[in-house]
Amino acid sequence: MLLSSWTSKSKREGPSLTDVTKEQDRPSNILKAYPCFGELDHLMDELRRVLNQGNSHFLIELKTRWGTFCERAQFYGVFKKLMRPPQLDKVKHSIAMMKALPEMFPSPMAPPKKLRQASEAVLHVLEKTPTPFFRHDHSPALLSSSAKTNCILAIGTMPMFTFPKEDIHESVMYLMACYYTLHLTYPKCIATLLSVVQT
Repeated sequence: MLLSSWTSKSKREGPSLTDVTKEQDRPSNILKAYPCFGELDHLMDELRRVLNQGNSHFLIELKTRWGTFCERAQFYGVFKKLMRPPQLDKVKHSIAMMKALPEMFPSPMAPPKKLRQASEAVLHVLEKTPTPFFRHDHSPALLSSSAKTNCILAIGTMPMFTFPKEDIHESVMYLMACYYTLHLTYPKCIATLLSVVQT
């Protein structure tokens, strides 16, 4: 993965934070050093700096590209009967799309036993009011609940930030920003999907 500007600078000065920490400790260590990455705007701006530092319109262009990708993936998902045709409820449709994406771009590795399906490595919909965080791995994932108006982006048991549920259609970009900013490895069960999204 591409490295951010602050990591490149630290490598010139000595070992970087990512060199000396285990991956499961990396998110909390980076967030201690750079607490601003716990805010969505700063996280997305770091993604822009990592991928296209000189383009001030990068995030707008990224949202446009993501919208185009979703339209094509939706057509493919409906054609392959992995999802139903678009619904009027944008949030429900976005959730259905995110659940179908790992099936559209399957990885050869099965999800861990603690996950019912690969889509839970991207999005977990809580059936009841959220209880203490259930996740035991160290990768970013989205948590949604029918009882709440906000969603949570969490890394393992650590919540990073909340965002309005109506923005869930853009939330895969938030996940990618976490992977890039915190220098995390893609989980094997969704590595193909995230590589496609990255491309």
